[in-house]
Amino acid sequence: MVTSNEATLHLLVAPQQQWSTLLRNLQQVWQSDDQLILMAQAIHGWQDPALTTLADTHAIGIYQADAEQLALPEQLPQHLQYVSTALWATWVLSFPRSITWR
Repeated sequence: MVTSNEATLHLLVAPQQQWSTLLRNLQQVWQSDDQLILMAQAIHGWQDPALTTLADTHAIGIYQADAEQLALPEQLPQHLQYVSTALWATWVLSFPRSITWR
């Protein structure tokens, strides 16, 4: 949960082909209390090793409603977690700001 007034909820929705630039930009603004959720087309890149660099303090979320369309495994690697609609809504209301990466 949010532990800082400076924390940001990052919503990554861009297709994996666009990640090289987006992830570099995201890493420049990333802070230790930030949270990342993969949504929409971004969930196709759930196995990308570049994501582990952002999972140092919190697991990276995968929006469960979108993940169901891909039939991802029940057990995800340790640095990933499914995020239900209820949890996503809680985070949207709890984080002082959010950024959508397209």
